[in-house]
Amino acid sequence: MAKLRLFETPIQAKVKLKTMFPVLDEILREYCKTVTYWKVYTVNHTTVIFVKNNVETVVLLANPKVKINEAEVDFVKEKLLAEGDADKLHIPHEVREKYEKQHDKQYKDIVLLKQYTLD
Repeated sequence: MAKLRLFETPIQAKVKLKTMFPVLDEILREYCKTVTYWKVYTVNHTTVIFVKNNVETVVLLANPKVKINEAEVDFVKEKLLAEGDADKLHIPHEVREKYEKQHDKQYKDIVLLKQYTLD
């Protein structure tokens, strides 16, 4: 496999996450209640959304064409999350389907990494 690189995706500050990625925004609202900071990255053709609030850091990986492989997940975990354990959730097809139908956008695979912040 080619060397993985994390690219920051330039998005205007005025744009809302819901405008850019409506399906992913709905999923984040279901699994992560508040968002105080977010940034979008790309690894290969996988969209990576980094979300932070006062109790947790969440990274959502989504790919519309292929299944997300473990190398991508491990790479993103190493680059964006702090040392320690992170919960890994594969978003069930039923949950994805509900939002994909609403917004007419399909994803082949969506993975959510969640790490709680201890202060």
